[in-house]
Amino acid sequence: GALAAAPFMQEILGLEVSAHAPSLLPKIRGERPLIVFISQGGHSTNTLRAIEELRGYPSLALTGAEECRVNEVCDRHVLMACGPEECM
Repeated sequence: GALAAAPFMQEILGLEVSAHAPSLLPKIRGERPLIVFISQGGHSTNTLRAIEELRGYPSLALTGAEECRVNEVCDRHVLMACGPEECM
């Protein structure tokens, strides 16, 4: 989802936007970076580890759950209201 949204966000915001898996964090550049963490359920251990590694940068969580660990540890959060992903 983040890879698909990055070009749109870059065009709308007029800022450099890049998307990365939480297990492959890049070197953070820019004068005022904002790190956006996306997690459907909000309890992804890879995402939580990335948040911890990037502590100190402003952060925003986009999650599908109002009550979750990712929302608790980020500076701000936005509910995507996408619901759970079920596997059959």
